[in-house]
Amino acid sequence: RLLAYVVTQEPVRALIAYAAERLPEAMVPASIVVLAAMPLTPNGKLDRRALAEAAPDPGGSAIAVAPRDALELRLARLWEELLGVARVGVRDDFFALGGHSLLALRLVTRIAAELGVKISAAAVFRQRTVEELAQALRLGLPWSPLVPLQSGGARPPLFCVHPQGGLAIGYAALARELGADQPFYGLQAIGMEEGQEPLTSIPAMAALYVEAIRELLPDGPYLLCGYSYGGRVAYEMAQQLCRQGARVSLLALLDSASPALDEATADEVDDATLLCNLLPPDLGLSAEDLRRLDAEERLNNVVAIAHQRGLVPPDFDAQGLRRFLRVYKSNIVAGCSYRLAPYPGRITLLQSEERAALAEQDPEKGWCKLALNGCELHIVPGTHMTLMQPPAVTTLAERLRECLSKLSA
Repeated sequence: RLLAYVVTQEPVRALIAYAAERLPEAMVPASIVVLAAMPLTPNGKLDRRALAEAAPDPGGSAIAVAPRDALELRLARLWEELLGVARVGVRDDFFALGGHSLLALRLVTRIAAELGVKISAAAVFRQRTVEELAQALRLGLPWSPLVPLQSGGARPPLFCVHPQGGLAIGYAALARELGADQPFYGLQAIGMEEGQEPLTSIPAMAALYVEAIRELLPDGPYLLCGYSYGGRVAYEMAQQLCRQGARVSLLALLDSASPALDEATADEVDDATLLCNLLPPDLGLSAEDLRRLDAEERLNNVVAIAHQRGLVPPDFDAQGLRRFLRVYKSNIVAGCSYRLAPYPGRITLLQSEERAALAEQDPEKGWCKLALNGCELHIVPGTHMTLMQPPAVTTLAERLRECLSKLSA
């Protein structure tokens, strides 16, 4: 594998393109590593050992960007499987990772089988990164609330409902931590695509998601999970499945607020506050800063920042952000109007230390009073905002894996 080490301000992809235009194919670097300075030995010579330590993972790009939506994640997982690479960034080059024409044909076949979209092998040669290929595929994909985050494995599938933002991509780290033998499907809200109307009722959402999972798994048993707001939707799904006579083996609520706690009403959360929560905290940008802008400027500024930070795909625009906000607020409306009835089954609670520390509000007891067949509580290190990210998600996955193992024992 040929690597290049450079000290430069130029973008990595521009350097690779420059090398490809001027060098024989065999001499084009698989990766270019940008350094602040070349490492030197005490004698002032190039320290090749230090260069080797700075090398990226085999085939990886110098600057890795993780998948930003469900499609990028599914493509990245396909690449990892076909190329035998541990982690694929959305800007890694398929052929620099070890791809060739036969693997490109296999990728085309897998995309047709798993995504329902037919493309030519030539498309893989033109759109050589996950980011580029996803952009070309988006318009032709059939919509479904089910997002396969880990489709392989022999165990019964785990279905996890989106949090209040409506996106399933936040479960990517948890799906990976649970391992390749645990099928894992996220459920994503309707309304993110152009022409779709979001739902404003949790029972309506649950009915849509129950229909989707029963189409995939007609007879159960069903393993349901939901983080934060998603826990309430999963709770309603379990209720509907029980009324249909289906077996729900697991209802796991991940840091879902106690039913005893008051939920914010839709008119208490404005666009500036929601947008501020989406942006990286190191920007130092407050909701008040965003409120000084008119609605269109606010959206355009946030989209520009998101593109600069690599937080969204290149074709994500102000319209996409507007649809996201509409889904977010519709979910708030749905949560405010939902009333929980007693559940005939058992509830498993996995709460963060932060949530469990609210002893005076006793967050778990609200759920336990609703569970007619008992309640099981697990405390996981971390906060509500860090629970789904490393290192907290590793412990969360361990606890959840223990709960799943008991079901098969």
